[in-house]
Amino acid sequence: MPAIVTIRFCFSLILTLAALLGLGAASSAQADAGAGEKVAWENAKWFDGKRFVEGRKVTVRGVFIDDNAPADRTVDLSGGYVIPPFGDAHTHQFDGPWTFEAQNDAQLRSGTFYVMTMTAPTSGVAQIRHRFDDWATADVATSLGGLTGPSSHPAEIYEAVALRIFSFEEQVARQDEIRASTRARGDAYWVVEDEASLQKAWRELIRAHPDFVKVYLRHSSEYADRRDDNWAIGGVAPALLPMIAERAKSAGIRLAIATSDVSDFRAALDVNAEIITHIPCYQDTSDPGIYFYADTDEKCLLTEDDAVRAVELGTAITLIASEFAKDQADHVRKRLEANVGVLRDAGANFVVGSNAYSETITAGLVAESKRSLFSPAELLRMAAINTPRVIFPGRNIGCLDAGCEASFLVLSSNPLDDMSSIDKIAQRIKRGRPLEIKAVD
Repeated sequence: MPAIVTIRFCFSLILTLAALLGLGAASSAQADAGAGEKVAWENAKWFDGKRFVEGRKVTVRGVFIDDNAPADRTVDLSGGYVIPPFGDAHTHQFDGPWTFEAQNDAQLRSGTFYVMTMTAPTSGVAQIRHRFDDWATADVATSLGGLTGPSSHPAEIYEAVALRIFSFEEQVARQDEIRASTRARGDAYWVVEDEASLQKAWRELIRAHPDFVKVYLRHSSEYADRRDDNWAIGGVAPALLPMIAERAKSAGIRLAIATSDVSDFRAALDVNAEIITHIPCYQDTSDPGIYFYADTDEKCLLTEDDAVRAVELGTAITLIASEFAKDQADHVRKRLEANVGVLRDAGANFVVGSNAYSETITAGLVAESKRSLFSPAELLRMAAINTPRVIFPGRNIGCLDAGCEASFLVLSSNPLDDMSSIDKIAQRIKRGRPLEIKAVD
């Protein structure tokens, strides 16, 4: 049963929060000695997108300036390897005050300074949003709730949360109650089924000022056949997608679209979506109870034309790190390799996200570095350069050159030799100032 399996998958992650909550409070920091003090960071090797280059960097007021500028103070980085901070382009964290400290602590500890929340309860986000641009916390862009169809994903997740139904056994026993609930509707998700409901939902969503708009597509080519039974699958009717895109364009807001099969991917390109939140069939689809079902290569495999269109439109393609960390079934891995291959050959802009409530991206990056899809340099470039720039396209981040924000990680050893080095962070510098992360007990 799709609803049951989906809820079990998602809430097994939520139940791990108890462990996270024991990590301690968010980081504190020490400011530079003077507001206009020029600081030289020396004795380090700096990542240029391909390799590490020895050199010296100078910062002032949280920004890199000319490497050769005179400095008021020097900091010895002890031969460390410096990279820009990571970004997570697909998470559902930062959804309320109850988990904020633990999630912020975990993200900063992992070296992730930039986060994109792909659906969260608007009411919960409102209570913590004022903290999203604090230099001592992660910087967060949020979609608030997503747009979906009647009785469609993610209703089965958020209604169970609203009813405080967390265990799998209780979810099974109370399926009818979960299906009938609308407590989270208009908060964690908005339902659109025709132009009138779209107009109402859009007005309410935009009033809450999302940083971008998230839309759920689920096997859109089959929408008409599944209309009467979309529970935990569903998604927005394909006919409404151009109307949503037109509204987003008029509002000057980006569109992020979740896709589950090739028909969804193509529908997202048809409306010039800026972000595709995961590629078709990225999860194991061998169990028909999982809502990301797709049983043929025809439904799963992108063509060269699909890839070229995505590149021509400048669409960012999100890869999911939590799936990298799994022991993937052979057919899932082969489809992933095929889709990544055709997209890479076309020059796609890959970004990375965790898409796991209690995880960051780093475990997946380390796991993937031991396989064949990406080299360590490509993974670093994806996570530390491409992803931050997609999350915050108006900022000069994901770089270590003059004019860039002076945020960086100092690693103890070379991640190009061993990707697990990204777990050995000696220093975290955000906007020119050191972050101090409390040790895990």
